[in-house]
Order: sequence, then structure tokens, then C-alpha cells
Amino acid sequence: MSDSPIKKSILDILKQVPDGLSEYALISQLQEEGVFFHQSDRADKLILFQKHFLVMNALYQLQTWLLEEEGVYLFISPLLIKIKSGTDHRDNTLPSDHSDARLREYYLDWKTFEQTTCSDVKELLDGFWERYFANEKRAEALAILGLSEGVEWEVVQLTYRRLVARHHPDKGGDQSLFVTIKEAHRVLSDCYQPR
Repeated sequence: MSDSPIKKSILDILKQVPDGLSEYALISQLQEEGVFFHQSDRADKLILFQKHFLVMNALYQLQTWLLEEEGVYLFISPLLIKIKSGTDHRDNTLPSDHSDARLREYYLDWKTFEQTTCSDVKELLDGFWERYFANEKRAEALAILGLSEGVEWEVVQLTYRRLVARHHPDKGGDQSLFVTIKEAHRVLSDCYQPR
């Protein structure tokens, strides 16, 4: 893997912002410095993905370099990118969490950049929004049943049965509330037991 040409520019920016910044702010700063060209609001999604990939590739290279050379940890997330001193980070090792390791591997693989097409980017974005709205619907359905995140499926089932029995129209319950409870259960059923 070759060294990222924007790694030094990113490091200079990060050293100027000790409290960290978001990926969006970092990309904006790089554009202001002429590292990336500005694009219109109607920018091609593939170009936006490539810009994002280049930044993430450089960040993950920097993460390794900073840890090995300076003994500091680079925290990387879309909302916060920050250099943390040894006292701010537990053990000064690279993340070993499965999802973090997979992200590192994804962004450090240059073939990902070279082989990603417009349709791949569309699929990534569609999948993101599908998961986002599914999580939003799940949270709403849990709230309707009076439950919180992390509850077991058995508890969902028991609560649903209790609420349906209480609000059933044949027993004098509210028809619209009964339908809302049934729909919430359907949403949660899809979440807990995907087809």
C-alpha cells in the first residue's frame, strides 16, 4: 500500500484542532487548502465516495503511524476525528473490535477505491438509509409498546399480548390504538425475526 499524499495535510489540520473535528469539517478544510476541488451541490455520488475514501484511507494510515511513531492514538469516527494522548486512550493499541478492524481493512484496501462503481455507491447509500429508517421504526415501535431498546423478544411478545387484550375493540378498546399496537408488533417482529 502506498503512502497517502494527503496524510501530511490532514495531520497538520488535526494538530491545529486539539478538540477534534468531524469528517465533513476535515474535508471542508482540505478543500479550502486546495487539496480537493470544490464541487457543486449536484456532485456525483461516486466522486463524493472517492473523496471520503481518500480521507479515511489517509486517516487509517495516520492512525498506525501516530501510534508507532508518536505514541498517540487517532480516534476516527464520522462525527469526531481527534488525536488523543496516551492518557486519553486506554492502552495505545489499534482497535481490535471486529467492526473497527473491518473498517480499517476496508479503507486500507486500495482495490476498494479502484473497483467501486456508481452502482456500488448507490447500493451502499440505499443500504444505509434502509438501516437508518429500520432503526427509527424499531425505536418508535418499542415506544408504542412502552418498551426500551435491548428488550428480549419474549418480553415484546408478552407486552404485545397484554396490550392487545386490553385494547381489543371487541372488549371496548380503541380501534385505532389496537391497529397501532398490531403494526408496532409487526415492525418489531421483522426486526427480531428477519425473514
